[in-house]
Amino acid sequence: RGLAGALGRLAAGTRDRAALVQLHLRRAQVDLIRFGDAAAAVASLEKALELDPSCETAAQQAFEHHVDAGRHAEALAVVERHLAATPEKPAHAVLRVRAAEMALGKPSDPARARRHLEAALRADPGNAAAAALLAPLLSQAGEWQRLVEVLESTLPGADPHPGEQIRVLERIAEAQLDRLGKPREALRTLARALALDPRRALTRKAMEGAAARA
Repeated sequence: RGLAGALGRLAAGTRDRAALVQLHLRRAQVDLIRFGDAAAAVASLEKALELDPSCETAAQQAFEHHVDAGRHAEALAVVERHLAATPEKPAHAVLRVRAAEMALGKPSDPARARRHLEAALRADPGNAAAAALLAPLLSQAGEWQRLVEVLESTLPGADPHPGEQIRVLERIAEAQLDRLGKPREALRTLARALALDPRRALTRKAMEGAAARA
């Protein structure tokens, strides 16, 4: 462990924060690759994050180590500290979705999960994974207009096969008709679905029901 010791001594004698972060990252790499010591690697990564919570490399590596070890609470804490220290960007959506998945585990924390999912959609509007996780939370909360907005946002990036887009449009129309009491909006939404597949009997039947209530 000569190299690891040398890196430790360098860190002890260094006052430059950026240089210290790099030394801790290098120490984590040495501990993991040369010695297979994941615990020591995580300790070095945590030191790097104490100095610079915005360090993406340290955050991602520490996050993955914690996840691999089943330490989901620690993984979630790492990612939240990192995200709080950095400006929001589209690349964060993936981390936000993974954080939300953990928050929806056991014990479940829907409010925490929702915060991550809403942030994911702000960073990457139309993110299908975030929308898929957020939709049931919105349904449970009875926030039907927000559900419609989230589902609408996924349509540009939906599977190019019309079947997926039709199902999303039918779900939107269902919320507009049964939850929001807006049959005319539901009709317009179903018309968009029918244009994708004029022979779809389910869409036609839904349109008849909406028309009867318009």
